[in-house]
Amino acid sequence: MSDEQFYITIGNEFIGSNEMVNAGVAAKIMGLSPRTVRDYATKRIIPIYKLNDRTTRFLVSDLYEWLDSKRVDINENNSPNVD
Repeated sequence: MSDEQFYITIGNEFIGSNEMVNAGVAAKIMGLSPRTVRDYATKRIIPIYKLNDRTTRFLVSDLYEWLDSKRVDINENNSPNVD
C-alpha cells in the first residue's frame, strides 16, 4: 500500500486513510463483525491504538495494509503452484 492519502465512503461519510475509527467502522472496512474486530484487537492480530484503558482505535491505512497482507495469490489455473 502506498503512503498516499486516500478516502473511502461509508454511508454518507468520507473517511481518510490517516483517520482513526472505532471497531464498528473498522468492521465495515474489513468485512467482519464488530465482535471479531474487537477479538482481533484483544489478541493483537490487527494493529490498534489504545487511547486509554477503554478506548481502542484503528488507523484506516493500517487496516488496508493488514488486509493486503492476507491476500492469497493464485496462478492462472486457479490452483497452487506445485514444484
